[in-house]
Amino acid sequence: MTTALIPIADGSEEIEAITLADVLTRGGVQVTLATVGNKPQNIVTMSRGVKVQGDVAIEECTGKNFDLVVCPGGMPGAEHLRDSKEVVALLQKQKEDNKLYGAICAAPAVVLHTHGLLPSGPATSYPSFESKMTGVDYKHENVVVNGKCVTSQGPGTAMAMGVKLVELLCGHEKAQSVAQGLLNTLQEKKLHLIKSRLNQEQVEDDVCRQNYGDKKWARPLSSSFNRKFRADMYRCFSLVREAKTSDRTARDKLNENQEKSEALSRDKASLDHELPELQQNNFSCKEEIACVSSLFSHLERHVQEKHHVLYDFRHSYNNFDALPELLSGKNAGAVFTDTAFEAEKQSLCDEFERRISSICKLERYMLQEIVKANARFEAKKEISHVLRERQTFLQYLNDGADVFEQLHSHVEEKKVLR
Repeated sequence: MTTALIPIADGSEEIEAITLADVLTRGGVQVTLATVGNKPQNIVTMSRGVKVQGDVAIEECTGKNFDLVVCPGGMPGAEHLRDSKEVVALLQKQKEDNKLYGAICAAPAVVLHTHGLLPSGPATSYPSFESKMTGVDYKHENVVVNGKCVTSQGPGTAMAMGVKLVELLCGHEKAQSVAQGLLNTLQEKKLHLIKSRLNQEQVEDDVCRQNYGDKKWARPLSSSFNRKFRADMYRCFSLVREAKTSDRTARDKLNENQEKSEALSRDKASLDHELPELQQNNFSCKEEIACVSSLFSHLERHVQEKHHVLYDFRHSYNNFDALPELLSGKNAGAVFTDTAFEAEKQSLCDEFERRISSICKLERYMLQEIVKANARFEAKKEISHVLRERQTFLQYLNDGADVFEQLHSHVEEKKVLR
């Protein structure tokens, strides 16, 4: 049975490798995919990220005979094949035994040319590698056959190369059968028809020149067939122009979408960069809000406490006539003089002032803290709900100021009464 070996490595071109293997298999060739690079389970990652599992490792193919060894392209897959001693040895053996071997895409330049495996004469490769194939009669053709060496240009020509390899290995009829199954003969038929028409036109043109001479032969159309052929050619040229126009439009849209995609990527990167800072600011704002809320709660409790103290003081002071009886209950049989009574009143006032002073001191401290928190809010440009909290805080300040004024006025009033 006819056999073929296709070595693959990380970075090999998947379209070329799989297409060659598929077309050769359709032609009845037994294909072996051999992985390069000691890959676990013989799985390699191709140039576009597709994972392909080979049949064997390349080391298992050493010393075996194959009717064909063909290398796919792709970078850096072609470089891995170039650096594989086993692959190079198999290719050299094919050349020495006058057996078929080949390469496609980057592999003709990177693998075959590097190791001197290209015979003198024509060859091809991926167009961008033409400059690397020094001393080679480079051809801009889909498939080039030079003796036992077959080269091709890239992914788009892999099917044509596979059909040509089937033809060289299994014969023309088998290749035609495979090509028909692949619908690969339509383009060849069109090219053959065009060549036939061109040849027929050339024959007619030569006959007319002989009959009428070069000077008299000036008619652009030599026959009805020629007119039909030229009409067909003009129609083909029109289709080509339309295709090129559509291609330019598609490329323009692609470039436009690419620019939009890049702009979106830049915006996303900017947002990703700013997001941690925004999150940190949001966390700080929440801490400030919690701090202010706590201060407001303390301030409210102190205001309530001041109201209670003021109420107790007013109640005790207005009902001070009952104080001697209360004191006599504690000191039975004692006689209270005016001096003792005044001293007790003074002690009550002193205790009231001490409590009020302590509360006022705490409130002044909390008011200072609230003012600092308000300044931090201003610096961080707080959001709307923080502004509403700040308005509430200002209202608390106004209420606190009113209470302070009331207490101060009441204390001064009692001092005057004394």
